[in-house]
Amino acid sequence: MVPALVLLDGAGNILRPSIQQSDGRAAAEVAELASEVEEAAFLARTGNESISSSFATKLRWLERHEPGVFSRIRTVFGSYDYVNWRLTKSARRRAELGAGGRHR
Repeated sequence: MVPALVLLDGAGNILRPSIQQSDGRAAAEVAELASEVEEAAFLARTGNESISSSFATKLRWLERHEPGVFSRIRTVFGSYDYVNWRLTKSARRRAELGAGGRHR
């Protein structure tokens, strides 16, 4: 299961409510990404499919619809990794999050 998307600013503050894994608002971004990158190449690079629950498509949606939030993102966490970070201050991320779990 893909976790919810949690976004932090440079001070470690949450920028907005999380976007849940079942959120389908990024359907246009899925189609856009599919026209730019072959699915096999995307999967090989990120470890994820380009579907509406992927971090890549959600981040594209945010860039387009919430540019003020997007410009302030400094850390992208899955919800599981955010909880781990809050408990341990370790920024380890699950490998299967691919590009979705990296610092910007």
